[in-house]
Formats: sequence, structure tokens, C-alpha cells
Amino acid sequence: MTNPYKLSAMAAAVAMAFAGQVQAQTIYGAGASAVQKTVKNLVAGKYCSTGTILYYDNATSASTSGPAGTVFRINCTPIAGVSITASTLDVSYDTTGGSWKAFATSNGGNMMPAIQDATLNANPIVTINTAGPCTLTTGYTASFISGGTVYTFSYEYNCPLATLATTDTVTFGLTDVEPFMFDNVVNEPLVANTWSTGGTPSQIFPAVEGGVTINWPESNPTAGLGEKSGFPKPVFGVVFGVAASNGLYTALQNDQLATSATWIPSSCTVGTVSAACAPSITTSQYRSIIGKTAPANKLNNSAAPLFTTAPGTTTLELARRDQGSGTNGGVNAYFLSQGCSVTTALGAPGTEGVSVAQLLPATNLGTNQITYNASTTDVIQRLTLNTATTLGAFPSSGFVIGVVSEENDGSKIAPAGFLKLDGLYPTNTAATAGRYNYMSEENLHGNTNASGDGSQLLADLINASDTFSAINYTGTGIVGTRVTGYAGFAPSILTRSDLCGGSRSK
Repeated sequence: MTNPYKLSAMAAAVAMAFAGQVQAQTIYGAGASAVQKTVKNLVAGKYCSTGTILYYDNATSASTSGPAGTVFRINCTPIAGVSITASTLDVSYDTTGGSWKAFATSNGGNMMPAIQDATLNANPIVTINTAGPCTLTTGYTASFISGGTVYTFSYEYNCPLATLATTDTVTFGLTDVEPFMFDNVVNEPLVANTWSTGGTPSQIFPAVEGGVTINWPESNPTAGLGEKSGFPKPVFGVVFGVAASNGLYTALQNDQLATSATWIPSSCTVGTVSAACAPSITTSQYRSIIGKTAPANKLNNSAAPLFTTAPGTTTLELARRDQGSGTNGGVNAYFLSQGCSVTTALGAPGTEGVSVAQLLPATNLGTNQITYNASTTDVIQRLTLNTATTLGAFPSSGFVIGVVSEENDGSKIAPAGFLKLDGLYPTNTAATAGRYNYMSEENLHGNTNASGDGSQLLADLINASDTFSAINYTGTGIVGTRVTGYAGFAPSILTRSDLCGGSRSK
């Protein structure tokens, strides 16, 4: 363990920059973990001079596939000519607990105090304590997202965390679905430790409201959430996919090759992890895994129905996200029609047996198990580690399944892999062409009290003429288009069916 400011030459250089006339302003962000690599790429690509990046996170090890903490902080010397005035850029982003943390940008109601109340929320907003002690890796080289720019930087991992005060300003946040989706019993964040008690889970929002109006968009379309004017702002589409542990991936591959399934070429071999050779799962099958009530729960007890010839052990773990997660909200909308009109044609109540209480949290699904994960990083851990973790024992079959954003394709989830969904692999190309449609709309939230470089960061993120703005960015798994059809914040959006219940264009 070491203090980076004493032993890192690069850190020392950055520390000297603090002696300039304009001191660094820490710009705090919080929210979606599905796009944390995109946030890193936007910040580093837009602002950071080559060779000046100090990257900190709370990962317990230096992953060979790149930083993997759930909280990160980037310090760097800004590129000459960019809009940042401080001599050192300092951006912090916390993803643990998911999208609903983006509502800390609200200046109305009791949202920030509630998010920071550890008796309500198991994961208050935190930042990295850059004073350490951290573990230093110098000359670290990695791409923040698969296929993105490769950066060389000093990487400090295993860093301690510091909790923000209720008076701190969270300048920006990101949610994977539009805000109103969180005002829903199956998406609303839960009071700490009420998920696995076996009783009725307790939602945070009623406690937050306590007579104070939060101004959810469906009840007050013009008020938003007390954010900066023009926010939340839809910025890009996020491609999601169903991923399987290596054990499940290869078992499905073996079965589908043996049965000459049309969606996997006969030239593929078992163990090949690629878009072409990925085995497939259907929308109905995944709905059957995550559904709680009949008839959409047929896969709760065993993974055997996924196979033509089932292997001997077919126990299955569903590595799901926590409530308050935008990934979880998108899963519920796409597969279970949660938050959607009852008139939608596919997967709607009455047509697929999906009820409003379909996906209420449970400690298990039949004889299978659920792990309830606070970040995308945690889901990936369940998919990639064939061993017990703090989240529970790994199933004896080696079969784990869950949804993560497609920006994690490649080494980030190896040896796990994305499955084809209804025969289609999740890619930018397939998504923009309309062939693959499991996507959601990312919304950027901004604090009306943002000032200085924080206010400029918000402006830069929505600058239509800037290549590195959020509305123009098209990295892996990110498509520069509004994709869900949840257009605007009027009550009428509840009747839209573009995403809900699965694709309408297949």
C-alpha cells in the first residue's frame, strides 16, 4: 500500500498543478453503472492531456481488462484550449446502487438527504479519497471500453471511499431509463436490508416524499425533478444483452451445435466466444427465467427447458440488478411490460400472464437462486467467477445468467459471453439497423446549482457540435439515437409500446 502523492511521479506533477491560480473543483457525478466506461471515455477523451491521467477506483485488484471499480475518480491536466478553467480536472463518479442516484442532482424535496441516509439506502453517494492509501500501478495501459482509445495512465486501485455530505452538489447523473420508470413498485429503490427478509419490501420514495412533492414527470411534466432547466436530457441509446457464464454459454453452444440450430453456424466449435458462434436464448425464455408468477415462471426451477438435451445438473443463478437500477428498469419493461400500457401487444398483462406483481423481489426463484447486485460490475463478477463470492455460493452447474450493457463486450466479461437474443447478437450495427432492439434511452441529469467547471461539463455533454458530447458519442454499445420511444414526460408515454414487452419490429 502506498500514498500516490508521495511515490508517483505523475501524481507529483499533478499536485504541483494545484499550486496554480485556479484550483481543482471536484465535479461529482452518480448514477448508472451500465455506462460507466462511456463516462470515463468521454471525460478522458474530451479533456485530458496525454500522459497526465491519474485514475483512482475502489477495485480490489488491477484487472488486466481495465479498471473495474464501482466508484472512480479521474484527475488530469486539461488539454490546451478546452473549456475547463482549473489547472487540474477532477471528476468523480459513483455507480454503486445504480441509476436512481442520479436524482441527487435534484434540488427539490428530500432526495439528496434520503440518498445519503444509510438507514434508508445501503449505498449513499461516495467518492474516492485520493490521499489513499491506495495500491499504485504506474504506466497502466488500457482501453476504458472495448475498441475505444487506449490510454496510458497511473492507476490507483483499492482506494478508500469518502461519503458525500447532504449539502454537497452532485453536478451530473445518468439514468438508463426515463425518470418516471423509477416511480414503480418493481423499480423503486428499496430501504436497506428489506429485499431478502421474506416480507414485503419497503420502498424508499414514500419515505423520501413525506409530504414533499418530488414532481415525478407524469404528474407534473414541466417540473421535472427540480433540476437544471432542460434536464433530464435524453442523450444516447444503450444496447443491452443477456450474458451467460462460461459454463452456461458452452453448454448451450454444445446443445445447439448438436441440434443444428439455425442461429449458430456448424463451423463453430464449443468454447468459441464470438458474435457468430454465440448460442441463442429467446425473449420468452428469459421472461420465463425472471418471471415470478405463472405462466411466465416455467424456468424458475431448472434451466433444463433451455436445452434439447439437458445436461445432468441444471440449477441456474439469475444475477439480477437491484431496484433503483436503470438496467433493472429496462429489464422489467422489455421482458415483463412493467411501467407499460396494458394494451401493448406482446408480453402485456392478459396476453402473457404478466401481472403488476410479476417481479417483486424474492430470495429465490423455485429451486434456482437470485443474487441481488448493486452494480454492473457485481453482475459481471457473478458471470465470470466460477467460485463463491460475498454475494453467495456459485451454482454447482456453473450456470449464471444476467443482463449487462453491451459496452462490456469482449474481455470485460470473459470467459462469460453475450447470448444471441432471438438469434440476434447485441451490436451497434444490428441496433441502428433495427434488427436488434433491446435498447434503452440514457438520460443525463444536471443540478441547477452547478457552477464553474461543473456547469461547463454539463454544457459540453449536450453540445451538439462536439464530437465528445454525450449526444454524439457512439462507442461500443452506445448508439447516438433515442431508442426506447419514451418520448417526453407527458402521461401519454405510459401508452407507448416501442420497448415494452419486447420488440415490436421483429
